Amino acid sequence: MKIQACVVMGVLWMVGCAESVEQLDPCAGNAFSAECSDEPIRQGDGPGFDSGEEDAGAQDTGSDAPDAGSDPDPLPDTGSDPDVGTDTGTDPDVGTGPDTGTDPDVGTGPDVGTDTGPDVGTDTGTDPDTGTDVGTDTGTDTDTGTDPDTGSDPDTGTGPDTGIDPDLPIELEVTLDWTYSGLSALPDLDLIYCQQSAGSFDSSSCVNYQNDWTTWGSSELSLYDAREPYVDEILIHSNPEAGRYHVGVYAGIFDDAWFDVPAYLTIRADGVVVFSDQLTFDTYDEGGLWYGAIIDLPLTSSGGGVFAGPPCYGGGCWSYGVYPSRAVSLEP
Repeated sequence: MKIQACVVMGVLWMVGCAESVEQLDPCAGNAFSAECSDEPIRQGDGPGFDSGEEDAGAQDTGSDAPDAGSDPDPLPDTGSDPDVGTDTGTDPDVGTGPDTGTDPDVGTGPDVGTDTGPDVGTDTGTDPDTGTDVGTDTGTDTDTGTDPDTGSDPDTGTGPDTGIDPDLPIELEVTLDWTYSGLSALPDLDLIYCQQSAGSFDSSSCVNYQNDWTTWGSSELSLYDAREPYVDEILIHSNPEAGRYHVGVYAGIFDDAWFDVPAYLTIRADGVVVFSDQLTFDTYDEGGLWYGAIIDLPLTSSGGGVFAGPPCYGGGCWSYGVYPSRAVSLEP
């Protein structure tokens, strides 16, 4: 109630007169409102809405200037500007992962290398990764293929490059293993490994159980001879030179027993399987030969590689393409 002066019979009384009314005070609870003051107590603390000015305290996720406020940007910068928060590199980060390298990162994974080219894969090496492979490039050389490059030489093919030479592996490994079904006698198979100059699989220059260590030029060859099923027979050809090599499997001793002998051949170049095949000898194949594989080095896509040897066809041949003896001429 608002107090006002009233005159009654010449006497001034300070009372609440009947004609007084209740009114809301516009300044109550807000002494600095527009109705009570011409100026606010302080200026506004940020740019106006849609003013176009940068907010120095906001998260930077757009294409404006770096986030210059006191709050770090906790997420990778997906805009077109440098990220001064979690981006520890010196280049723009336009991907969806942190960029910790010194080269442009245009992929979707972290770039941790020091290479100067764009990173389009998950590149952990120190060289430009210009291929379209989705694996990890861990080498120190230019990778221009479509596969991961784990070696230290140029990789221009579509298969894993694990050597130190564009085409020649450091090591070839030929593995033979076999099982059997039938009576208790244990069949024995033998690897025969020949260079082209040997002429045939029965040449004394070929590597076999009777010649289990030798050298060909700068290459060294060794054979571990297994004499029963379920044990791997392994040939190692270290530092192979360019040329053609032949792999045969000889059915040595079957003891005239009645059984089948499934044989399995696997060839690896620097640990990578480049060929595998299988053939089943039967009890009548004792003394026969499986022309297992031909290896052409260098392993290039323009003719080099590993492929199956020719089977025996026609009169005198045994089942499944087995030759009746080791006296088999090598393919030229």
